[in-house]
Amino acid sequence: MERVPIFMVEKFFPPRCPKCGHAFSSANDFAWYAGEKSASSFVEAKINQQKRFPELFGSTREATEGVWSFSDKFSADFIICLHCNNATLRIKYATRQVMTREEAVRLVRTQGFTCWTEGEAAGAMARPFSLLSILGSADLNRLRSLVVEAKHSAAPDSGEEQRGDAFESTIEPALVEIVNKARETQITQESRDRLHGLFGALWESLWPECRDFLVTAEVLKDDLVSLTETDPSIDFSPAVAMYSKALEKDVLERLFRPFANSDQGRLPLPTPAKADLLRSVASLQAFVAGGRDLTLGDMAFCLLNLGCKMRNVQKSGFAEFLRSRVSNLEAFCEERKFPGRLIEYVREYRNKSAHVARLSKETCMAARAFLLEEPVRLLIVLEESLSECRPSR
Repeated sequence: MERVPIFMVEKFFPPRCPKCGHAFSSANDFAWYAGEKSASSFVEAKINQQKRFPELFGSTREATEGVWSFSDKFSADFIICLHCNNATLRIKYATRQVMTREEAVRLVRTQGFTCWTEGEAAGAMARPFSLLSILGSADLNRLRSLVVEAKHSAAPDSGEEQRGDAFESTIEPALVEIVNKARETQITQESRDRLHGLFGALWESLWPECRDFLVTAEVLKDDLVSLTETDPSIDFSPAVAMYSKALEKDVLERLFRPFANSDQGRLPLPTPAKADLLRSVASLQAFVAGGRDLTLGDMAFCLLNLGCKMRNVQKSGFAEFLRSRVSNLEAFCEERKFPGRLIEYVREYRNKSAHVARLSKETCMAARAFLLEEPVRLLIVLEESLSECRPSR
């Protein structure tokens, strides 16, 4: 049977030695550790180790002709750092088999995998596949259950905007938890560098929590993408919700929060006032009074109705404030069409993430492109328009 080269890519914790800090990035950095110096063989040392930690490894069968077996309940083992000889408990998270060196390198570089090794496979094993450990499966299943719960909380008989709001409010605690978890790991640096390349000098202008949500959205998107080849049912709704939260946070903290803290609260209404204008006024007044938060959709319509459409109305407080914050209000409203494109993003991506049907990888990538890539670059355009205003830390 013909044997073909394969590349096994692993993600495990910790990804670097806790003692010396060296990354466990190759077979030259760590080795399997048994820990029994008095044992007559490596096999005997492993058996003794597994007997010593039955709660970790489960039952062990005695070695027969140099072979042993045990139940690995938690996909865990011990490794030793080849740089400082420190022994470390390793918890495996995910394993991916790919068929090219380039793909293995890409997974380590861009998707948070720890290391890769080359081998050979034949027959049914000579194919790409992904495996999640008990920890990885628990994280994915928990995220799936939260997404299902959030989608069902968005009543199907309500409007698109209301469904999007309900989905976001239910899933937001989970998103914050994922952000906090991503902050604690080293795997975010590649995503941070990628985003910094897109924003350039504007990266530091983003509101800090916006940067956190963006980086975590990239990490989460990469994790989900890595599973789609072997699990086409993956739902990308949480990644889109994370991108949406990043956009919402920047608009809120860079425009609406400063307005609420300003003395430009005049909101004159033309007569007769249309219903959508009245809703925007009511939303903004309630926010300024501290009675309710603004959703991304609320802010989009306030920018359109109270900022752009009323920019030539005398003593229109929000329009006057907006003119003081953006470098060119006419271009912001007419050429760059930021409010209109923000409404488009809300309708096409943010609200659709609340649908019961899964959100595809293609839709997630389209949402990301709408925010970060040509021709729209919505979030980058916002920062360009606000380039003369820096957030107070």
